[in-house]
Amino acid sequence: MSADETWPEQDLERIDKCPVCGSAVRSTLFTALRDNTFDVAPGAWTMWRCAGCESAYLDPRPNAASIGRAYSAYYTHAQPRSAISKRRGRWQTRLQLGYYNTRYGYNFPTGSSLAKLVFHFDRSWASEINYAIRHLPAPTRENATLLDIGCGNGSFLLTARDLGYVAVGLEPDEAAVRNGRLAGMDVRQGLVPDSNLPENSFDYIFLNHVFEHLHKPHEATSEILKLLRPGGARVAVAA
Repeated sequence: MSADETWPEQDLERIDKCPVCGSAVRSTLFTALRDNTFDVAPGAWTMWRCAGCESAYLDPRPNAASIGRAYSAYYTHAQPRSAISKRRGRWQTRLQLGYYNTRYGYNFPTGSSLAKLVFHFDRSWASEINYAIRHLPAPTRENATLLDIGCGNGSFLLTARDLGYVAVGLEPDEAAVRNGRLAGMDVRQGLVPDSNLPENSFDYIFLNHVFEHLHKPHEATSEILKLLRPGGARVAVAA
């Protein structure tokens, strides 16, 4: 990406109010922001701070039709991998599974009963493996369902499947969808709103590093609520 490149004008949209609360009162938070991480979003960007709810947002921003280019080199294109190791004989894996048995109500037969003691003294490891399953408790019914919105390559879908869930992914990026399907997972192309998924279908709905990327957060939230089964839970992880 050269220094003089910009996002094409026809692929930008301008918003005159906060996408979260609708307030039109704002102040400049940052100017001349550049994509120095993935090097796929050319140009300099302006971020505003909403005076109503203090949310930060770009204006102008890529429109919904062009935003996919900003993720063309995203980390979610990597090969998917479950956080539940298949190497059951290793002590680290046995401790991990034992911790899930104790903390989240799973019943992995090879889980070690020493896990609770070990993780009491190693809080950083406990934090890491909590996040690996996104604090997901054991299923409470047969064929419990889970939706991961913005599932990327589907690594969490593999993890959820290993935990006993029927897992479905929703992902707008074609390459990531293809990787997930090649790994044998149920990945649908799309995003919220307008997912075209049936209402009252999921016990858990996850969004991990996703909500802040949505063009229509209010409409997305309304649809997520409709997708949940009665008593289901929606979880935004590291938004």
